[in-house]
Amino acid sequence: MSTSTSWQRCQGQILAPEQQVLRAAGFLDGALVVAILEADPEEPTVVSITVAVDEQSRVAVLDESLAGVIAGPPLAELVEALATECRGRAQFGDLIATCEEREDDPFEPHLEIASVTERAVVLTPATGEALEDLATDAGTTLDALALPNRSAALVEDVATIDELGLRGARLPAIVLERRTVRAALTVLGETEGQHVWGLERATIPDGRVAESFADELLGQGALLEAVSRTWPGVDRARLRAALGGDVNFEEVLAALETGAAAGALARFLEGDVAAADVEGVEQIAPVPIAELVRRRAHVAAEDARRAAQQAREDARRRAQQAAEDARTGMTAFAEAAEEPVRTWAPYVAAAVDVAVGTLIWRRAARPGTRPGWATTGKVTAGILWGGAAANVVAAVWPRVRGAR
Repeated sequence: MSTSTSWQRCQGQILAPEQQVLRAAGFLDGALVVAILEADPEEPTVVSITVAVDEQSRVAVLDESLAGVIAGPPLAELVEALATECRGRAQFGDLIATCEEREDDPFEPHLEIASVTERAVVLTPATGEALEDLATDAGTTLDALALPNRSAALVEDVATIDELGLRGARLPAIVLERRTVRAALTVLGETEGQHVWGLERATIPDGRVAESFADELLGQGALLEAVSRTWPGVDRARLRAALGGDVNFEEVLAALETGAAAGALARFLEGDVAAADVEGVEQIAPVPIAELVRRRAHVAAEDARRAAQQAREDARRRAQQAAEDARTGMTAFAEAAEEPVRTWAPYVAAAVDVAVGTLIWRRAARPGTRPGWATTGKVTAGILWGGAAANVVAAVWPRVRGAR
């Protein structure tokens, strides 16, 4: 279906007059750009657009046969085109383009509806001191409910989840929010994603290929994959159904395998009970400054010890490697020194045998030598010459076989 295996999700926003902002849908459809559009009925001048881009920031589009996804125009060109088409402002990350037909009327009122988090449940692997650090960064007392190998932090009166200081040992995390305008589920960690209930969504262009690609990389399929990596054991089918309907916190929490705590956490999110009244909840107070300094000093000391231990281990490995290299070098040197001896020794031995044999033969062949001594001498000389021949053959034969 796709010619690229490295598509990345990229989300942007169009801000334009109500009559113009929806022109983005027709433009994207005509350009065959695979995208998911999200619109909030409460904010008719804003449309969110999610597309896929490759390593070169080229946008994913359908090919001419509408049967596959290929890399299309650069994202920067798409942003410029959307701003021009909608006569407004388009922004995708750092890419911003503006095309306004008129200046804003200073007497025209602008009412922006702020969506503020009223209550939130943070599902986090943090326990013990990590939870206390979370309460310290949030600047408030947290109510936490223990879950198997993780915790659910119950938070009230926080403007945004960014204020919670979710990082380090507190990640990955899943945040369920009841907001003043829209409820939301957010995944934080190596893979991130968000679902906001009540938005109107559409996938462009129409067709199975675009819908499958968009779901897998841009929509609920991608979000469910992020949730699965963050929260192992999630019931993906049940969670997809919960995300596709009206807000039902208990169903979402049950799909996240929070067990018996699902009902209590849902009642807290819905505002039926206060955090302190949830059964089994434990209050986590912010850490005093002195204790916080002690902990950070302890962490710094642990980091220093680990660094020193790693340095010692690295030095030991380097010393072992140097010794091994030295042994290898000495062995190679010894073998190189022995090589001439092994090469020429048979010929030297053969020459000695020939010389000694020749002397014995001459001594035995002298006139007046007794027959017995003469015979013994000649036999000995023959044996020496035979040994010389054998040494030469033994030295030459391996090379002859190797040449073959």
